[in-house]
Amino acid sequence: MNMLSQKSDDACGLVVIMRAIAVALSLFVVAPGCVSRNAAVRSNGSLGDGVSMQGDAVPGLLGQPSALEADTQAVPVDWSSLFKRPPMPEERSVLEKKIMRWTDSKSATELLAKGRMELALGRIRDGEGSLRESLRLQPSNEEAWLELAGVYARTREAGKLFEVLGEINEAIALKSEINPTVMLRYRFLLANGYFMTGRGGDARNILSDMISKHVDFTPAYVALADSYLREGKDSVAEFVVKRAIDRGKDDPSLENLLGAIALGRKDNKAAASHFGRAIEMAPTFVQALVNRANLSISDNDLSAAEEDLNRAIAIDPANADALVCRGIVLRRTGRADLARASFERVLETDPVNAAARFNLGVLNALDLNRPDVALRLFEEVVSMNQASPSIRARAESYIADLRSLL
Repeated sequence: MNMLSQKSDDACGLVVIMRAIAVALSLFVVAPGCVSRNAAVRSNGSLGDGVSMQGDAVPGLLGQPSALEADTQAVPVDWSSLFKRPPMPEERSVLEKKIMRWTDSKSATELLAKGRMELALGRIRDGEGSLRESLRLQPSNEEAWLELAGVYARTREAGKLFEVLGEINEAIALKSEINPTVMLRYRFLLANGYFMTGRGGDARNILSDMISKHVDFTPAYVALADSYLREGKDSVAEFVVKRAIDRGKDDPSLENLLGAIALGRKDNKAAASHFGRAIEMAPTFVQALVNRANLSISDNDLSAAEEDLNRAIAIDPANADALVCRGIVLRRTGRADLARASFERVLETDPVNAAARFNLGVLNALDLNRPDVALRLFEEVVSMNQASPSIRARAESYIADLRSLL
């Protein structure tokens, strides 16, 4: 396959924010006792930054204004307590032991706590099941509904996300007073859902309104800036980030975005500096570790990249972006079987991850001598709405070469 061997052989880039806004920020899915570590980043397009419907039927909520959007009160919210870092390796064993104690629990409260812990450990479907069982026992529990909405934001299941948001809407719309924390969480998830379904304008309106009422709500600045970065509007994104900084925020997620902006301007030195500062501010900031690893990959410093990626995966074993990038490093260093396991692990929980599917295709084409499998994977990438134009074009190029050789 000499023609194929001449190609740019993998796809890696900055971590995607809106498809992983719940992952990157550990959106309200936390293990008790963990300290806050905000984390959000953008994509340069290589990893498939387009997000849209995945075939789920979206209920009427999608096309209608929600009663919960009419938030006119700027009520202080301790939002930072909602955003937690993933548990460290030593903390994971403690959580595992706690989960085991609740294996056969019939308590809605215990099942909610169990679900949160499972999600914090990266056991997405187990967490979803625990939350569903908690809601079966206590259908009116707003906390459980919000956690479940965070699951579907994390897995990019737009139809299910809006279905759950509709349940939350119905549960609290008749209340005379709405908990401001519930409002904040709901609206942030709603903005995420709008981004996922191509309603970027509606999402930005929500985020802009949130910023006007909660001037210190960093995640809204990050999400808003990222949405502009993904459209190539770096100057607007930079304005949003600097606006957040001017309002007194010194946050690793903002440093990370400045790194993304610098990289978009091909200033790798400045990008590395910003990513490094973000990691200094928050050593468990997985997204900055992954972004710095991507810079190392582009410089062919694979040992440095692998070190950062191993750190990231030790902190967050289910982080799809870290797993994809580590798979690329493993492939480039001749460990094809381990690379395949890394890509397949991502696709088990995130089947619409275009980067994992593309790189698995590359692996099959160039290393495993399975051109028929590679062709199928590349064709699947081309058909995915979630794939960016860049990654789709690269898949199409591979398809043309493979068909000429088969």
